[in-house]
Amino acid sequence: MLLLAWLAGVATDSDDACVAAGNRYFDGNYLDGYPAMVAMRALRPALYRAVSPFLDNADPAVRDTALAAALAFAEHPALAHTETTSSTTPASSSSPTTRSGAANRPSTPCAPGDTTPPA
Repeated sequence: MLLLAWLAGVATDSDDACVAAGNRYFDGNYLDGYPAMVAMRALRPALYRAVSPFLDNADPAVRDTALAAALAFAEHPALAHTETTSSTTPASSSSPTTRSGAANRPSTPCAPGDTTPPA
């Protein structure tokens, strides 16, 4: 669960909304100074596939954390046609418009942060 929560935080820190906000303050060059974030964003399809099995977990906290990560990772253009439904989620809600897990997010969203996984 700890690693999944860390991935959800990293996903939130590197999502499209965060980059768009950064670009407003750095004249569209936000990612130029963060090669680690560029690399992280390139890994989103693989990380999405890694967290998506947890969307069906019996523990609601695990499901919520997986959903927070999966939503941000799913923004990658390579996943544009990927449809994810879980046995506990109706197919009509496979394209959610809001994020879950707000309580698990860092208190300073979109700030370049520590990308070191927890021990």
